[in-house]
Amino acid sequence: MILSVALIISNAITIFLLLKRPGHPPSPKEVIIERLDFSADQIAKYDDLIKGHRKFLKSSDERIMGLKNELFQKLDQDQPLEKDSLITLINKQQRTIEEAHFEHFKSIRGLCEKEQIAKFDELTKDLGTIFRPPMPPGKK
Repeated sequence: MILSVALIISNAITIFLLLKRPGHPPSPKEVIIERLDFSADQIAKYDDLIKGHRKFLKSSDERIMGLKNELFQKLDQDQPLEKDSLITLINKQQRTIEEAHFEHFKSIRGLCEKEQIAKFDELTKDLGTIFRPPMPPGKK
């Protein structure tokens, strides 16, 4: 009997703590869908845009990592031209990524109906914070 009561109390405390725990913030994708009030068709098209964009970003990030590894191999060598050349290539790749982000958001805007364009334009004011990585606890 005592064991049963202890288990019931333990379960009640566990449930209370789970319900009281703050939820995770919505993902950028969820924020965009909600703020633009996308239809099911728009969401499907948005998913396709995201898949293509992520694939491009993955290959670009891999290219940058390869170039950085190559750059770091030059630390023991005194070859400033080669170092500068690698840094220029890294910068070009990063620029390509930023251009791809811009075009990605233009494509999202292209999914919008007339009445959603104003919502999109308002959303653009918050894109920097929506896509900012979460701060570790205690760093805010």
